[in-house]
Amino acid sequence: MASSTLPDQGLYTEIVQVLRGGEPDEDGVSLVGLRSPVSSNLDPGRCACTFAPFLHSLWDFLDRWNPYEEKNGIWLRILPADRVNTALPPGATLLATRRVSYEVA
Repeated sequence: MASSTLPDQGLYTEIVQVLRGGEPDEDGVSLVGLRSPVSSNLDPGRCACTFAPFLHSLWDFLDRWNPYEEKNGIWLRILPADRVNTALPPGATLLATRRVSYEVA
């Protein structure tokens, strides 16, 4: 997962893009077949939370797009903050963008 850091602070900022269509590029990932970490189902499948250390509010946001179902064609792309204007892969449509900052202790 790509990220940018602030020197000596350990603060990371990444851009999470929600895309539909096209194919995930080197910064992209599909959550198809995983289960939502905020859903209240009893599905024993692998949790999408093992993919990235996102806060609960971001998972709530992502659940609205339901990236776990193949038929939706939704996937995520994680970019460093300084690459926010990176061109979309062919056939992909940008649905939403969120900036995520976190600190690794």
